[in-house]
Amino acid sequence: MALIHKKRKVGEVYGHSKGKAPGSKLFYRRVWSGGKWDEFVETRSIGKLLQVCCGASLLGLARADLDPEAPAANLRADMVRLPFASDTFDTVACDPPYGIPMPQRVHLQRELARLAKLRILFKGTWIPRATGWTMGETVLIGSHTCQNIGVLSVLDRNAETETLFESR
Repeated sequence: MALIHKKRKVGEVYGHSKGKAPGSKLFYRRVWSGGKWDEFVETRSIGKLLQVCCGASLLGLARADLDPEAPAANLRADMVRLPFASDTFDTVACDPPYGIPMPQRVHLQRELARLAKLRILFKGTWIPRATGWTMGETVLIGSHTCQNIGVLSVLDRNAETETLFESR
């Protein structure tokens, strides 16, 4: 079934405002990771790479995505419960869905930190943080519709601060 987009009149209410499901608006269409994100990951990854929420990106030894339609995934898995041992990958890259709720954000950040030995590459609407990790680089990006703002972040493991907040 093809979507037909009629020309909107000035001031016309559309999309969610009319109670339609996501995907009804032209700029709510599914967009897979790739392009500039691949360039960001390729130029900043170190060693063995895992991509979480990989979409269409073909970078990485393992590419995990829960969406069965994600074209590049070689593993169907939940982003907060990945089937790998701790410190399995040198770099973990993640481009999660926008709008995930706060508790799930925390679980995702912990899972990425658990799996990465050296570096985390992250694209999201928030700046990730984890104990024992230092922000190396942050890039602010805007969408072509000016509806979304994203943050590209590079976090590097910092052994000196890893045990700073552990209880003694």
